[in-house]
Amino acid sequence: MGWPLTVDATLLDRDLTMTVGKRQLPEPAADEALVAVEWAGLCGSDLHVLRTGAWVVDWPATLGHELYGRVVQAPPGSPLVVGSPVVADSRVPCGRCDACRIDPNRCPNIQFVGEVFPGGFASHCVLPLSLFSQKLRRNTTWLWMLSLTINLGMWFERFVIVVPSLSHEFEPWQWGTYAPTWVDYSILLGSFGWFFMWFLLFIKQLPVMAITEIKEVLPPRMRQTHGTRSHHPDFAALPNPVHNEPPEGDAF
Repeated sequence: MGWPLTVDATLLDRDLTMTVGKRQLPEPAADEALVAVEWAGLCGSDLHVLRTGAWVVDWPATLGHELYGRVVQAPPGSPLVVGSPVVADSRVPCGRCDACRIDPNRCPNIQFVGEVFPGGFASHCVLPLSLFSQKLRRNTTWLWMLSLTINLGMWFERFVIVVPSLSHEFEPWQWGTYAPTWVDYSILLGSFGWFFMWFLLFIKQLPVMAITEIKEVLPPRMRQTHGTRSHHPDFAALPNPVHNEPPEGDAF
């Protein structure tokens, strides 16, 4: 693999025109990895950059900070294995402030992939190893807390999109700040009550059964051997899956 590596990528110029072309990626440093991008999500912040060009440091920009791919090249001794699937953290701490020395997640100068260096709207990208944390990926408590934070962030993202857009119309005299009333809270609580009423009535009539529990009571799959005359398994000879009773005759 020759360096610099030429890859297919989307290119956003300073005049906010986007084209599909080629860009060169530098050879990964000792703390970086080369990732082949398979999927990349379009975020609301990407749309903001497309409209305003804000936050971009390196032009032409290749956006895309929500990416999934596979490791193509990793430095020796790193926890990454070539070919392993990865999802990169999009945050890029500055690494120079006092907050970074304590916890990089508290960096006040934090930036994002696709703005400080090429992102996931390309066939390949070079990412720092700090964006991949094997210790956190295998920590159940951390993943649970992260999932709650992501759900909360997604809800606030919808709130920020809907409420300010409704409170700031095209005419300045129409601007106003939205404040929910008791009617809005009543509609919200009523919608939750309406949903859970039908949901509970549904599972009362059609109980929810886990697939793993159903598999426990099913008889084992019978495999037909060559030369057998009968194509139907003898279920009478199988143990009772409910009571775990052995078949009649010789015991196991």
